[in-house]
Amino acid sequence: MKRPVRDDFEKKMRDLDKRAEVLKVSVEANRYKRRQVYEGGKVEGGDVTYRELIATNIEAVKKVRSERREHLDQLTALKERQRELDNEKAGLMKNVPRNYHTQQDLQQAIQEKQ
Repeated sequence: MKRPVRDDFEKKMRDLDKRAEVLKVSVEANRYKRRQVYEGGKVEGGDVTYRELIATNIEAVKKVRSERREHLDQLTALKERQRELDNEKAGLMKNVPRNYHTQQDLQQAIQEKQ
């Protein structure tokens, strides 16, 4: 096997060290934020703590979900009503011959029979 060139090795190690430093900073920032949430630190640029902000967001999500449930219930009721009307229509159309589908066709047929 060919031995690695020392300069390439050192360059790659410096790049990996820089990447490790960036990740370390990110981890520390996340730890700081988590500690603020647990200890009740203030949100940057506001008077609200992280806990209060999270509680507010949770309440907003609950409100949206309840509204969604109400809309789904209304949709279900409308679909049930549509099914009932379709069944009623099918029952009425069962006795009508195929070529009499409009009121005008039906009126003409009645006049012809008389």
